[in-house]
Amino acid sequence: MGHRVTADSVIPTGSYVPWARWVLRDREPLPEPLGTRLPLNITPSDSRPYRCGYSSELHGRHLHSPSSEPVPLSVTDPPPQPVLSVDPPSGVVSEGLPLLITCIAPGDTRERRFHFYKDGAEIVPGDTGSEISTTEPSTSSMNFSVLSVPRASPSNTGEFTCGYEANMGRTWIPSPRSQAVNITMTAWSLPIPLVAGCGGAATALALLLLLIRLCRKKTAASRRLST
Repeated sequence: MGHRVTADSVIPTGSYVPWARWVLRDREPLPEPLGTRLPLNITPSDSRPYRCGYSSELHGRHLHSPSSEPVPLSVTDPPPQPVLSVDPPSGVVSEGLPLLITCIAPGDTRERRFHFYKDGAEIVPGDTGSEISTTEPSTSSMNFSVLSVPRASPSNTGEFTCGYEANMGRTWIPSPRSQAVNITMTAWSLPIPLVAGCGGAATALALLLLLIRLCRKKTAASRRLST
């Protein structure tokens, strides 16, 4: 549903020169196609048989061909919307740390092809300069696929979505895209308690060294007085 399909009307070669073509949907005429093709925006009500034909003129007479054999068209609902999740779940990743983005489709045994998008543009794994790679095959019967960013950088920030195509026999039907998830970046730093602890330890060590130095001076002065 929502796909755009094209009806092809193929006219046999011969002495007849077609000057009009027509397509019937369940014996109801559709708008005259441009050329040999008629594009259709499909909805569930279009699940009907289709026929086509043409008109010609011979010796001043208008002739109509018989209708073609019917071609059935079956319209189905699109696959369910996938769910996009990220690790870390907050969507805030420290620069240089790994980032995982998972696209999960509702479970069944259909063959799928997953796609990931950043700021609306599809991510192509293995592109030059990109550290993003899939950890699942692009076509599989599994219900999820993962994008892995080994070392996150500012270029990995943005709005991420995903989608998939399900194999419906002789055609691949795309799902709606997932809800968007925003990835933001923060500079890597030590946790605040650890930094504070390191500062306190340095202060204590400096005081200890100062006390040792004072004690040594006092011992040396005592020795001089005794002598």
